[in-house]
Amino acid sequence: MDFAILSNPYCKMNKLDPTYNDKLKKVLGFHGQFYVTKSLEELNQTCKNLYEKNIQYIGIVGGDGTLSLVLTYLHHHYKFKMPKILLLKAGTINFLAQNLRLTKNPIDILRMFLSWKDKNHPFFSVHISMLDVNQRLGFIFANQSSTRFLEKYYENKTGKRGAFKELTQIALDGMFLGKLNGQFKKLIQKQKTNLKIQPNLLNLPEVLESTFLFASTVPLLPFGIRMFKKLQLGDVNPELVVVQLEGYRLIFEFSKMFLTNQYQPQYLSTLFEKLELNYHEKTTYSLDGDLILSENGKIHIQKGPAVEFLTLNRIFS
Repeated sequence: MDFAILSNPYCKMNKLDPTYNDKLKKVLGFHGQFYVTKSLEELNQTCKNLYEKNIQYIGIVGGDGTLSLVLTYLHHHYKFKMPKILLLKAGTINFLAQNLRLTKNPIDILRMFLSWKDKNHPFFSVHISMLDVNQRLGFIFANQSSTRFLEKYYENKTGKRGAFKELTQIALDGMFLGKLNGQFKKLIQKQKTNLKIQPNLLNLPEVLESTFLFASTVPLLPFGIRMFKKLQLGDVNPELVVVQLEGYRLIFEFSKMFLTNQYQPQYLSTLFEKLELNYHEKTTYSLDGDLILSENGKIHIQKGPAVEFLTLNRIFS
């Protein structure tokens, strides 16, 4: 058996349906091994065991944050000979599943994978580079106003619809000059960043003031918004996007972005190999939706390893 499934018991789907893992196990049968990891220590040990058993196909049950952690621990043991990954989306936003065009029910995806594997049917797959952010792997990095919004969202954690509602309320508050709830000025603020980027193709200054700062190796943000225009799915360098808009201009352009799934306003955008951010005091950033604290205010971002994802269909990005 060269297939195993790792499941996060705390992901959204497992919370909504306590029998979800049992359903997956029933489909898996004798085709592989099923692991439920309840702590980071247990996850690390399981990834080590999978490496020692030379497991080359791994299914991951969870959301974007789960995927980030599992791939980080797998890379710690597999190094640059990573196993092929079958994403069984079970989180809140599932932005990577959107990038991979994985729209089918995860149980159906598992059935299809096992059927193809038994018949030696060739798989469709795509290699995607990851970000290495302070030695944790992921796909989308964000900080500044994005982080403040996520902190507010996680207070209630109301799902994709709740996130859209929160964004709408913030935009309306901005349009009414903060007279609705005062959230716009509190959450959307410009911030100075000491920045070093290699290569510096745009001749960016060492001190940059911005409202939002993103880095990614996949083209789509959550909600299917294509912000990263220079990216295609594949083994590529990440893209940096710096948004310096504020006030009404920011509200107008971001409203258009959510309504049309396009992002057209003026912003700074460049591909890079290495990026260093320094805020000179502790700061929080987001990697694939997880909030992470940097105690010294330093954030090091570079291109990480490429991972092969099984898609079961052709992808044209």
